[in-house]
Amino acid sequence: MNLIKHLILNNSFGGFEIPSNSHIFIHAGLKNIRLLSGLEYKNIVDDIIKSLKEIYQPSAIIAPTFTPSFRKSGVYSKLYSKAGVWSVF
Repeated sequence: MNLIKHLILNNSFGGFEIPSNSHIFIHAGLKNIRLLSGLEYKNIVDDIIKSLKEIYQPSAIIAPTFTPSFRKSGVYSKLYSKAGVWSVF
């Protein structure tokens, strides 16, 4: 079992049951996973998507991919920063 799948099964969702064919919205920082695993961000994202599909069989996985205002200013605000790009897997 890969590290990402192990983390999803044992830690991340706290025992929530997610029915198959659901939409899963995920918004998570990947820095700690990158430090722990040594993987590149693209590989982490690929492993997360693959593992979520295998475990939960969702109809869609939705994730914000970056916040343009953060890239410009270096400041992120939970109240005022808006995601500009979304991915649906």
